[in-house]
Amino acid sequence: MTTPQERIDQLLAAAATGGLDEAEAAELEALVAERPELRAELDALRSAVGTLDEWALAGGAWSDVPPSTALDAAIGRIGATGAAPVAPAPRPRSSRRRLGLVAAAVALVAAGSATTLGVQAVMGDGTVEGPPGTLGAVERLAPSVSDDSPLPGRVDAAFVAHTWGTEAVLDVAGTRPGEVYVVYVVDEQGRDVEAGAFLGSAVEVHCRMNAAVLREDVAGLRVADASGVTVATATAPTL
Repeated sequence: MTTPQERIDQLLAAAATGGLDEAEAAELEALVAERPELRAELDALRSAVGTLDEWALAGGAWSDVPPSTALDAAIGRIGATGAAPVAPAPRPRSSRRRLGLVAAAVALVAAGSATTLGVQAVMGDGTVEGPPGTLGAVERLAPSVSDDSPLPGRVDAAFVAHTWGTEAVLDVAGTRPGEVYVVYVVDEQGRDVEAGAFLGSAVEVHCRMNAAVLREDVAGLRVADASGVTVATATAPTL
C-alpha cells in the first residue's frame, strides 16, 4: 500500500529534527529505498532546520505584542458565553514555533512548483465582495521592495479580515533558499504583530498567515529577514 504523503511529511520532519524512534527510522529508510528522491528532500530539510537553529541562537524569538483593545473585547465576548474552555497542555513557544517552521519547510520542499495557494488563488475565489475591512473579502496590497532590499525578487500580498484577526496572503519570488523570512502585520500604533514566518525557496513561495490584530486596527504589512532587516512593506487600504 502506498504511504500517504502526510505520513511521509511527518517522518521527514521528525528525521530532520532528530525525533525518530527505531521503528520510524526503519520505516523512513524503507521509503527512501523505494523513493531515492526523498533523500534530497531530507537533506534540504536538515539544512533548513540548521538555519532555523542558527537564527534562534542569533536572537530570533517570538514577539510578544499586546493585542488591540478591540481584539481584547472580542475575546471577552467569547469568554462571556459561559462555556469553560479546555486548555491544551502547554508547549514552550520556541518548540511550537520551530515545529511550525519545520512543517512549513516540509510543505515547501515537497510542493516544489505545486498549485498556487497565495494571492492569485484567493483573488480568484471571488466568494466575498465589499469595501476594505469586509469580513472575508480580499484586499489587494501594493508591496514596495526597495532597491537595497536583501530580497531581490517580487512580492504580491493581500489582507483578508476575519473576526479573529487579519490574514496576510503572500506570493514571494526570489527568496534565498533556506533563509528565514518573518511576516508582520503593522498596527495603527506602528507596532509589528507577527503573523508567521516562512523559509526561502528556489521556487515561488505562496503562504497564508494570521495576525492577532483586527483589520480596523491594521495600518500595513512588513516582511523582514531573520536579522530584522525590512525586505518589503505595504500600506493597508483605508477603511
